[in-house]
Amino acid sequence: MRRYTHGNVGSTVPSSETRMQHFDRITQNPEVMGGKASVRGLRVTVGMIVGQIGAGHSIEEVLADYPYLEREDILQALRYAAWRADARDTEIMDFARTNGYVVLTHDLDFSAILAATHGDKPSVAQIRADDVSPSAIGVIVTKALQRMRIELENGAVLTIDPTRMRLRLLPVQP
Repeated sequence: MRRYTHGNVGSTVPSSETRMQHFDRITQNPEVMGGKASVRGLRVTVGMIVGQIGAGHSIEEVLADYPYLEREDILQALRYAAWRADARDTEIMDFARTNGYVVLTHDLDFSAILAATHGDKPSVAQIRADDVSPSAIGVIVTKALQRMRIELENGAVLTIDPTRMRLRLLPVQP
């Protein structure tokens, strides 16, 4: 089964080779933390570090909690997270297509891009709900993704709302 990526990740620099040179401490390995972006192959994800800082912890407190990390690890994780959050929609689509991901999003622009370009990949699962918190819609989204796994692997736009789901196979025809 494919890995899923949220609609707010991607790249704003030209090539993957150039991108990763800027983040030499950030690694992604399917064997470590499920392939999430991690620091130096350790079991510490970028998300864990961002979560700590976002909760009000200082860099020094994070270093005390993870004594095997270095200050530059934390700074680079924060820069990496900021870089990933600043991607353009077309770059996200390119990233997902190249890596075999399904774009999971609340943004309608991704299906519009597929319709405008008559694209057949990547698949898009768009959530149509006012409350997109995991507690409100997580089970519904998980079941929809599992139920439509084959269609998403082959190329589709899946629209999920709290009461139903709709599927359009790609490419979208006018």
